[in-house]
Amino acid sequence: SRYDDAIASYKTAVNINPKFFPNNWYRLAQIEMRQGQYEQAKTDFQQFLLISNASLPGMRSKALTAIVNCEFGVKALLTPLDISPLNLGSQINTVADEYYPSLTIDNQTLVFTRNTIDEGSRMPQEDFFVSTQKNKQWQAAHQVGSPLNTDLNEGAPSISADGKLLFFAACDRRDGMGSCDIYFSRWVNNSWSTPINLGSPINTNAWETQPSFSADGKTLYFIRGYHTHEGIKQQDIYVTSIGSNGNFENPVKLSDSII
Repeated sequence: SRYDDAIASYKTAVNINPKFFPNNWYRLAQIEMRQGQYEQAKTDFQQFLLISNASLPGMRSKALTAIVNCEFGVKALLTPLDISPLNLGSQINTVADEYYPSLTIDNQTLVFTRNTIDEGSRMPQEDFFVSTQKNKQWQAAHQVGSPLNTDLNEGAPSISADGKLLFFAACDRRDGMGSCDIYFSRWVNNSWSTPINLGSPINTNAWETQPSFSADGKTLYFIRGYHTHEGIKQQDIYVTSIGSNGNFENPVKLSDSII
């Protein structure tokens, strides 16, 4: 495969002069990790850290995280779980990208993001699609439609257990507080209401995304990150709960034991 060819080429490069260009070790380790070669990837990430310097703080930080992930990968391969994933079939999956699935507690409604190419602009277009089960078969997924889907991108939906609330992430909106914010919509009279920005204290001038709403309808988890000259950094999981006044309380960052 092309990945195998890339690994061979990078290995040739680092063997000629191991210290000449540290990034080659980083790229080599990335591809090895992608190919499931976790032990070797860990070794090569460590080699990158050994010969790189402080002028590459972003890559060094990513390499440290990747090493932890490689260690998990090694352990996971040694203790495989008895899981046999099943493709949901052509009613759900297409040649486009489908991701961020969210399921109601009765297993009857599935909401997910589909990334297609807009025929006019030829730009990627993320929208929500929904499918329901009938006789234990998923029906053909269809667009959720307006006002939930717009000409902009919508992603990372999290539907409540009863299917009455939908939290999601949207970016670059007129009512946005930061680059990306978390919104919600209610299922009322057999349609989704106009999405509302969750506002403070959930959303800030930072970057909030990937909401996950608990089955008991009380707790919301999400990701918050901060913009730097190297992109969005310090991405952490935050949690908030609905207080006695019916509003979400100030979010709290989970402990560093959650990687």
